[in-house]
This record gives sequence, structure tokens and C-alpha cells, in this order.
Amino acid sequence: MICYGIDYRMPPNHPYPAALDDCMAVYLHVVDRYGADRVVLGGRSAGGNLAMSTILRARNENLPFPAGAVLLSPELDLTESGDSFQTNRTVDAVLPNSLMSNNLLYADGADLSHPYLSPLFGEMSAGFPPIFLQSGTRDLFLTNAVRLHRKLRRVGSPVEMCSRRCRMEDSLGLRKIWSSRRKSSVLSWSVCRHPFADDRHLASGAGIGGLLRNGPTSNMIAGSPLKCGLAPVVAR
Repeated sequence: MICYGIDYRMPPNHPYPAALDDCMAVYLHVVDRYGADRVVLGGRSAGGNLAMSTILRARNENLPFPAGAVLLSPELDLTESGDSFQTNRTVDAVLPNSLMSNNLLYADGADLSHPYLSPLFGEMSAGFPPIFLQSGTRDLFLTNAVRLHRKLRRVGSPVEMCSRRCRMEDSLGLRKIWSSRRKSSVLSWSVCRHPFADDRHLASGAGIGGLLRNGPTSNMIAGSPLKCGLAPVVAR
């Protein structure tokens, strides 16, 4: 399997839509090289936002869908309209407070409810690729995953959700999922629902909220492998 970690541009110097444009550019490159049916998009937190926004934009621009998508604790609603933004505030030890100031910085004046900023509000289609959602009962973004799951099920799109008790935002790293051999694991579900060739390709993004929270002196500045939790190219 080949992984692409997208070193996308970030605010404040590069607000919306720079990050999404970068994700689309990488997606088109990977699809052109390997074929859409051998590509899985993945991301956690705001990376999940970008992965889902990429799917919506691919649909709107008549581009091929990826074979599947893995969204871990996705930040899908920058308006923060879901219940968990209130009920899990201070309970989520990773993100105990609102990220609205970060959301506004990223949007740079654009409407926060636009589907490319808050993909939860996008029009869902039955032809979407299989999507795996994972969250936790203490996750600030829990209702994001629940509401997207409900919308996708309503239109008949293949979707699976796993909510783990007491888990919080960003505690659902790929390492734990990768080592788990349960049938509910991300890759096994995706492969079972949509078989791939032996060599699979995963494009992954990082979290805008976490990156902005650490500030300009953080070691998670653009260019660091820590940005995506992956080096730009991971071993086959």
C-alpha cells in the first residue's frame, strides 16, 4: 500500500479554499496515476472535513469517486450546530472548547455553511463511495459523524459508523485501528465492501483545528511529517 500525506496550505496565509484546492490537485494526480477504483481517501478531524469535501467536489465536477473514504472524528460542521459541541464541551480532553475562531480564520469571510467548508450540509448521493466513520462518546465532533451517517443512510449510500465509549477527538489514531483485527476496523470494512487490487493507495489529511491550536511556533507547521501523522510518502 502506498500512502500520500497531503502537505496542504494553511491559514492565516492561505485560507479557504487553498487546502481543498491542494487536496483536489493531489487526488487528481493519484487518480490519474493509479485509477480512482484503487484510491481511498482518509483523514481525521479537519482532514476528515477535507476528505468529504473532496468527494463532494468530485461529484460536482463530474470526476470519478474514490473507492472509499475513512473519516475519523471528522469536523464536518464549521457552524458547530450539533449537540455534542455543547454536551461534550469540557468533556473532550483534546478539544474542550469551541473552535469557532479557528473556523472563521480558515473561512476568511466565506459562509461557514457552504458544503465545501461544512460538508455535512452538502447534498448526499446514493452513488457515493463506501464511507467509514469513527467517533467516540466524548468526542466534540460526535454529532458530525452521527448526522452524516444518517444522511448517507437516508439516500442509500454505503456507510458504516463505529462510536467507541469514552473516546475523545483525535484519540482514534490509525495505529490503533490498524493493529485491531476486528471486522469493524477501517481497512477491513473498506476492502470487504469494495475490493481493491493488492496495492492500495490512501490519501490522508491532517486537522486544521489542531494545527491552529498549537500556534505559529508549533512543530506541526507545514512541511513537518507530523502535520499529517505521515511522511509525504510512506513505505509500500
